[in-house]
Amino acid sequence: MLDRDPLFRVVDVQTAGDLAEKPLLRIIAVNEGATSVSIVSIKMKMVVWAALANVFSGVGLADPAVADRSTVTTEGAKTLIAKAEAKARSLHRAVNIAVVDSGGNLLAFERMDGAFLAGVDLCVGKARTALRFEEPTAKIESTIHDGRYALITAGAVEMQGGVPIMRGSEIVGAIGVSGADSSTDVPIAETALAEAMP
Repeated sequence: MLDRDPLFRVVDVQTAGDLAEKPLLRIIAVNEGATSVSIVSIKMKMVVWAALANVFSGVGLADPAVADRSTVTTEGAKTLIAKAEAKARSLHRAVNIAVVDSGGNLLAFERMDGAFLAGVDLCVGKARTALRFEEPTAKIESTIHDGRYALITAGAVEMQGGVPIMRGSEIVGAIGVSGADSSTDVPIAETALAEAMP
């Protein structure tokens, strides 16, 4: 608990002096390898403890350079994979399914027996593309067909089957399905989302 912030670590807190006379609070801290000792009067004790509580709890002294954001969990990703696989089986399709978190990192992947091998990379690419563009890849593919050819150079997979995972108005990840065709990749992904993230 004391090691939450690598730049500031309290190693010891001691009181010194007669409590009736002039009590002191000595705080020994390590900051970037250098030890510093701070001595404050007991009157400052409450202020110091409140500040330390904020440091230790992570509340109140938030780093303005770091943003907190929600993301789909591994358990949520596994549930999405199971729902997508069930939908694919009901359509008699073998597909590849990938779920990425809000940073585009792969959380879960499933290659059903007999699924198209190129779909392994495509499903991950579709999920990451849906996340980065913050919209279904079907819309991106449609935009290209409508003449926005520059999107082809964006380093994305502009094929149907990637859908962002929404939590309210926030994107918390994405799912990508590949291996069947555009008429089934999208419904498989959308059904998984509807059933797992209602």
